[in-house]
Amino acid sequence: MKIQERMPKLVIKPDEIDGPDAFGLNLNDNTVTCLDCGSHLFYIKEDLGVVAEESDYGIWGNRPNKNNRTYRVRELGLSIFCAECGAFNEIYHSFCYDKDTIVCSWDELGGAEKVEVEYCLHQWDQKGDFTPQWKSTETNVLKEKLIEYEQKHPIKLEKKKVKKKKVKGGKK
Repeated sequence: MKIQERMPKLVIKPDEIDGPDAFGLNLNDNTVTCLDCGSHLFYIKEDLGVVAEESDYGIWGNRPNKNNRTYRVRELGLSIFCAECGAFNEIYHSFCYDKDTIVCSWDELGGAEKVEVEYCLHQWDQKGDFTPQWKSTETNVLKEKLIEYEQKHPIKLEKKKVKKKKVKGGKK
């Protein structure tokens, strides 16, 4: 005889919320429903990636460039999956950044890998190359994508201007 584990679930639908501060949600208008199984239970997964950001200010120690471009690990968007059947809900998928600024993205980026990627991006912002602390697939992919991105969107280097002083007359 095979014993299966069951986990009971308690689901409160928004239209069942009562009380003086009830916000009167309508179940059909304000909730997301799985198209495959009809469930209202979902889990959210954040999508992380590297984004090229351009700012109005420069950062001391970074490569001198006119557009002050830096690269950062950011949350690109959210994806929701049904907790019952595991189906991906394409209707709710969202992105927070323009596609031209996204360098690369990952499905899973753990704590240690995220710190390593941030460490490598800090080096890249300073000298245009990086040496990872340990070899990983994330840093290999990151280097390839950064090189591709900078070839498509080149950085305009800032030239230093030297002013020459004119000396009038000579010694008397």
